Amino acid sequence: MRHSGPARWAAPLICAALICSCGPSKADSPDLIISDVSLFDSETGKVVPDQSVFIEDGVIVAIRSVSDTESAPQIIDGNDRLLIPGLIDTHIHMRHQVIATRTLSEKDWPRLAQTYLDHGVTTVAEMGQPPAWVPTLVAWQNTPVAHRPDMVLVAGSIGSTHDWDETPPPHHVLVASPDEARAQVRRYRDQGARRIKLYWKLERPELTAAIDEAAKLGVTPYGHIDNGFVNIADAIDDGLRNFEHVFTLTRSVSSPDPMIALIRQQTELRDHETLDEWTRGLTLYHDVIERTPTLRADMDLLIDRLAETRSSISTALNVLAANAGQSDVYSGFDPYPPRSEPDIRPDFVDPDYARAAFLNVMVQVRRAHEAGVMIRLGTDASNGGEAALAELQLLARSGIPIADVLRIGTINGARALNIDDRAGSIAVGRPADMVLFEQNPFADPVHFRAGVTVVKSGVVHVPATRPVEAWLAAYRAEGLAGATQWLTDNPDARLHPSDIAAAMSGYMHDGNIVAAQHMIDQLRHPATQLNGEAVEDYFSKRFMRRAAYRLLEEGELNKATQLFQLRVDLFPQDADAIYGLGDARATAGQHEAAITAYQSSLALDPDNENAVIMIERLRGLIADTE
Repeated sequence: MRHSGPARWAAPLICAALICSCGPSKADSPDLIISDVSLFDSETGKVVPDQSVFIEDGVIVAIRSVSDTESAPQIIDGNDRLLIPGLIDTHIHMRHQVIATRTLSEKDWPRLAQTYLDHGVTTVAEMGQPPAWVPTLVAWQNTPVAHRPDMVLVAGSIGSTHDWDETPPPHHVLVASPDEARAQVRRYRDQGARRIKLYWKLERPELTAAIDEAAKLGVTPYGHIDNGFVNIADAIDDGLRNFEHVFTLTRSVSSPDPMIALIRQQTELRDHETLDEWTRGLTLYHDVIERTPTLRADMDLLIDRLAETRSSISTALNVLAANAGQSDVYSGFDPYPPRSEPDIRPDFVDPDYARAAFLNVMVQVRRAHEAGVMIRLGTDASNGGEAALAELQLLARSGIPIADVLRIGTINGARALNIDDRAGSIAVGRPADMVLFEQNPFADPVHFRAGVTVVKSGVVHVPATRPVEAWLAAYRAEGLAGATQWLTDNPDARLHPSDIAAAMSGYMHDGNIVAAQHMIDQLRHPATQLNGEAVEDYFSKRFMRRAAYRLLEEGELNKATQLFQLRVDLFPQDADAIYGLGDARATAGQHEAAITAYQSSLALDPDNENAVIMIERLRGLIADTE
C-alpha cells in the first residue's frame, strides 16, 4: 500500500465506531472489495487512511485493512484515493428529466441514472410532482435497486388558492382552508408519503394547519417559504425546521420592491422575460442585502434564528451561479426546452455586475454554515448530477472547509431527510452506496469534477450510452438516411422523447429547421418511448419565439422565416405565432404576405393594436410605391 500522495493530507489515523468493524469478520465471501482507500467519516469529518471496504449482497459487511490473501469476484484498487458515502441531493424534480404530462415508469430509469448516478448522486429527494406520480414514486422509494438512485418522496407542493392563480403548474396542489390543508396532508400520508412539501403560496392559517397535522401524523414537512405570505421566522414559530433554497432567505429580509430600487441604483435592470433572467436577478437581492448594513443585520438575525432552532436549508447554488456567469455547468428552473446555456438577453443586467453579485451569495452561505445552520445539498434544477458536483466546488470556493462540504453533500442531507440510519455514512450494515474520487478534492476543489467511480447497492455503476446517442450520431454523420438505417438495424431500440426534444431545441436555436423537423418527425415515430404524453407537450412556443426573433436580429432572415413558419405550422391558432411570421415577411419586404399574416393574427386576437399599426404602415409603403 502507498503512504504518500494527495490523500495523505495529514489526516489523523482514527478508528471511528461507526466505520470500523469490530469483533469477528463477516467478510468471508464478499462480492466486492474496495481496497486501500482513504475513507471519509461523515460523522466526524475525518479521513481514515489504509482502509478496505468489504461488500456482500449490496451491504457493507466489514471495513478494515485487507490482507494479500483475501479475494473477491471483483476488487477495486482504491490506490489511496478518497472514498465517501454516496451523495444525497435533497431537492430534485423528476419533471426536469421527464415532462410532467408523462406517466412515470421503468422506461425513465436510464435517464435518471445518467443524470444522477453517473456523477455520484446515489439518493435523491423528489420535491414537487404531479399528483398522478405519487403512487409510482412511493413504489420506487420502497424498492431501491442498483441501477437507479434511491428515491425519497417529499409529496407536494401544497399551496393556498388565490384568485390570481387560475392556472397553477401541474405539480401544485391547492387548498382553500386549514381543514383542506390537514386533509391533504392526511391524503399524502395514506398514499405512503412520509414527507411533504409546503409552498410559498400557502397563507398562514393553512401553513400552520399543515405543519400541525404533519406533526400529529409523524410526517416531516419541508418548506419553500418566500414571496411574502409567510416569512421564514413565522414558519419557524409554527414548527417548520427544514427550508428550501438559500435564495429564499432574501424575501424574509425584505420585500422585493425596496431591494429592486436599491439594485437600480447600482446597475440598469430590465424586467425579466425568461426564468433564466429571473434567476440571475435573484443573485442581485443577495448582493444588495450584503451592501446595505441594515439589511445585512436583518439577514444575520435570520441566520441566527435558523441556527438556534437547528434548522436545515438546501443550497440551489449552481442554478444561481450558472445564470450569473459563475459556473460552466448550466442549470435552469424550466427544463423545457432543454438547453446548455442560459436564455438571457445581453442587456438584461450587466454580466460583470451579476458575476460579482453571486460572490455575495456565497459569502452569506458560508456565514450561515459558520453560524451553525445545517446546509444540505439540493440542486433543484436541470443537469442535477453535474450540478451537484459543481455545487460542492462552489461551496469550497466560498471558504467552507472540504470536510464540511462533504458533510453537506452526504450526512447533512441524510439527517434532514431522516434516512441517516441507511444513508449518508459508510458503516458496517449499511447499503453499499459510495463514491471513489479519481483525484482528491482535499488537494484541490476542482477535483470534485475530475471523475468518480460509483458503487450503488454494492454494484459498480457503469455509465451507459443511451440508444439516442448512437441514433443522433448516425443522423449527424449521414443525415436522415443514416438515422433511418440505424433504426432499421436496431429494431428493439427505444429512444427517450426528452433526448429527442433536446436535439430538436438545439437545431431550432441554430436555425437548422430541416433537422428540427426531422426531430419532430422522430418524436412521432414508434421507436420513441412516449408514455401518456403528447408530442405537442415537447414544443415550447416561447422558446421558438425567442429563437426566431434572435435569428431575425442577427440577420439570418431565411432561418428566422423558416422557424416562424414552423411555429405557425405547430400552433396554427396562435395569434402571436402568426404575428411573428408577419414580422419576418415584413423584414423581407414581402408587404402583401406580411399584411395577410397580420390580418390572420388580428382575427384571432382583435385586441392586438400592433397588428393594426403594422397593417396601416405597410399599406402606406405599398401606396408610396404605386
